[in-house]
Amino acid sequence: MKKGIFKRTVSMVLLLVITGVCVTLLSPQKTNADDSPIEIRTYTELCEAAKHPDGNYILMADIDLDEQNDGYWKPWNFSGTFDGNGHTIYNLRINSTTSETEKTYDGNLKSYDTHFAGFFGILKNATVKNLGIVGGYIDVTSQEHTMVGTIAGYMDNSTISNCHVVTSISLTCSEKMWGVGGILGFGNGLIEESTVDCTLVSIDTNLTVKDEQFMGGVYSDGYTEVKNCNVKIDGYISDHGYVHSGGVTGLYIVYPKETGFVGEISGNNIEGKITFFEDNADRRAYCRAVVGETMSAHKAPVENTDSFVRNEVFDYSTDLKPHTCENATYTTTVVNNNCPDYGYVLSKCNQCGYTYKSSYIKPVHSLGEEEKVEGYNVEYMHLTKGVCTRCNQVIYQEKSIDEVSLLENGDEGNTGDNEDSIKDNKSKNNIIIIVSVILVVIVAAVLIVLKINVDRQRREKQRRRRNGQNRR
Repeated sequence: MKKGIFKRTVSMVLLLVITGVCVTLLSPQKTNADDSPIEIRTYTELCEAAKHPDGNYILMADIDLDEQNDGYWKPWNFSGTFDGNGHTIYNLRINSTTSETEKTYDGNLKSYDTHFAGFFGILKNATVKNLGIVGGYIDVTSQEHTMVGTIAGYMDNSTISNCHVVTSISLTCSEKMWGVGGILGFGNGLIEESTVDCTLVSIDTNLTVKDEQFMGGVYSDGYTEVKNCNVKIDGYISDHGYVHSGGVTGLYIVYPKETGFVGEISGNNIEGKITFFEDNADRRAYCRAVVGETMSAHKAPVENTDSFVRNEVFDYSTDLKPHTCENATYTTTVVNNNCPDYGYVLSKCNQCGYTYKSSYIKPVHSLGEEEKVEGYNVEYMHLTKGVCTRCNQVIYQEKSIDEVSLLENGDEGNTGDNEDSIKDNKSKNNIIIIVSVILVVIVAAVLIVLKINVDRQRREKQRRRRNGQNRR
């Protein structure tokens, strides 16, 4: 029994050692001993943060998702604090929804198990502040109940404050409950002191289902309070059910009824238009500058201003979109992105003159002397920081090991062999890991063998002793 216990103990120790080695070598996420926020300086650290739904994070640098080759961003559920710290995430591309669902409610308080899309999929008891998202490109086609927003698809008892969003959202849906919002899809909480410039497109593909469709420049449906926000909206709705749309929200409704909440939508400025059709004999066609339809008590809207256009059309044969030229060709211009301004590609249709912005470019900084940041545990990469000589901002950059070596050695010579050097370093590091694991296994095996030999010698002594006693 003791021998078995010993073996199991050694095995457990071995497993813990190997796990610790792997975590130490492969994890890029810093851990804080106190409650101070964990810094996010690179795309790698942002991805690591997305694995931890209850963290306390602060963004320390602009992050351009177009610089990565990992495809589309996957919405992540979050219940912590995310401080953008005045920084911006550029080119957020999303084409999928959460696998998890939450209840959403229509104007009759009928509930639906709904999926969500946004930078965050589901926010619960969370705080998001001081965050910019510029170049949101969310294009979702769904056969499920779906709500989409740039910052979050769903929020419950959460706050979004002092955020800036420039986004384009398209949702094509065949189910009954669906909607899009410039900042938030569906939910309750508070959105304040934020700006949104959004192009929103909703296309209903099921002519037989009288769906519940929602659109809002800030959020689409729920009882979220909205205070002191600036909204620019260009919305397009092609629906064969019931349209609920507004410059701030499509529907204000408190759920469940017993909640007794009385919210506030005040101090907002709305400009733009919503173009829509409602192909439905039992027409509702809600479309207003602030709230499309009000189903629950809220404080009378005060100090909201608008230059909003309700544009209903009655041709149901063609889905409504911002641009409809067939076989369009474009002239493109790259707009400068020297700090502190970001850049973008401006495209102009050669047929009709329609223009749109895309491929946003984070500001280019002029750095003075750079230094390596210690303790950055991303495999084969180092982190450097320097101060921009133009805007005085601290800039972090992820660089290869060889780039940092050149920086430290002051060598600005030929870097053409960097790729081979990186591969060599990768191979060496892999060999070190493998050798370390093998050594641990060998040590454990030796300990087991020694223990077995000790047990065997003890048993042999005991046998001899018993034999000697028997002969006497």
